[in-house]
Amino acid sequence: MSEKINTEEFQKIMADILEGYEKLENKQNLDTYLQEKLKEYEVGESEEERKSIISKFGTTLKGIADKFKSLISFKKKGKSTSQWLEHDLQESMKDLKEEDKSIIMAALDYTLKEVQDKNIEEYENSEDSK
Repeated sequence: MSEKINTEEFQKIMADILEGYEKLENKQNLDTYLQEKLKEYEVGESEEERKSIISKFGTTLKGIADKFKSLISFKKKGKSTSQWLEHDLQESMKDLKEEDKSIIMAALDYTLKEVQDKNIEEYENSEDSK
């Protein structure tokens, strides 16, 4: 792929990579899997360039893949995305002081409310325009 990919194409590639990796159920090494997918999507001019990309972004991609697998696991147990998010947040903040946890949760609550309000407003505006 000689030209740069746009955000939408990147999102599709990432979604495909994460969904495919989740289906592998740890039967293949993440780096090997990523190398194959990047080659399939013609990202990188050579194997060395793809290895460099994986090296630079591998930790982030592995973190995303791990979070995705954790979410899928929660859903298979009949739990919601909200329950998974709460569990993940609690696990991520377990070593923080209670005061710091409160600050983070208040900021998160505020942000989620803003997003929810914006989504409701957009939905209502789209319904009005019909």
